[in-house]
Amino acid sequence: MKIYFKLFLISALTLLFAACSHSDDENLISSQKSIVILYENDVHCNIQGYQKLAGLRDAIANSDTAYAGIVSCGDYLNGGVVGAASKGQYIVDIMRNMCYDAITIGNHEFDFGLQRMKELLKNVNAPVVCANLFDYGETTPFFAPYVVVDYLQNTLGGVVGNEYAKPQGRIILVDD
Repeated sequence: MKIYFKLFLISALTLLFAACSHSDDENLISSQKSIVILYENDVHCNIQGYQKLAGLRDAIANSDTAYAGIVSCGDYLNGGVVGAASKGQYIVDIMRNMCYDAITIGNHEFDFGLQRMKELLKNVNAPVVCANLFDYGETTPFFAPYVVVDYLQNTLGGVVGNEYAKPQGRIILVDD
């Protein structure tokens, strides 16, 4: 009988200590925000979607429950009249105002040539990531292979980019 009493006492004390410490953990968890990463992929110059994406990001960010970020997974510069008429400039103008956390490239970013792609991507005001695109003979990727985004100085999110486009000019792809 003494053994059952000791087991009961140990169990009761364990539950009591767990219950006391649980409220602190619960307060800590409830004070932390989630991170919501919104993305677009294969937009192909469909400009109507950017307004919806920005509105959704702003609604989440203003909700006090989550941080919101936006990334682009590529294929935005061409595929429609808007991209063809401006050789991608109109899309870059829109993207610059969207405040992307990171973008990567797709095969349509090469449609207007390598030099044009480099010109356009300098003006997006977002880090361009691509882990497997190399200048011929170089060992470092053409773009940064990843970016780390800091949300409120203690929560990190990482974005990695890969591209499988056809090589053009002095650019070669290395896919491990």
